Amino acid sequence: MSDTPAPNCAETCVQGCILGDDCPHLVHLEAARKYITETPWEQMMRTAETYTAPSNPSLPPLPPLT
Repeated sequence: MSDTPAPNCAETCVQGCILGDDCPHLVHLEAARKYITETPWEQMMRTAETYTAPSNPSLPPLPPLT
């Protein structure tokens, strides 16, 4: 890896990482891959709902994840 600063991944790597194996964020990629392969789809959707659904007190709460 070089001594140059890492690019702003959110802007530069939109179409994929430009640094390949030299990316300083590979640990995050591995964590994401592990999460995707080991987490059931339904659990991912419930997690997404908790971060994206507007608060509506008239709706019943989601059941707990098991």
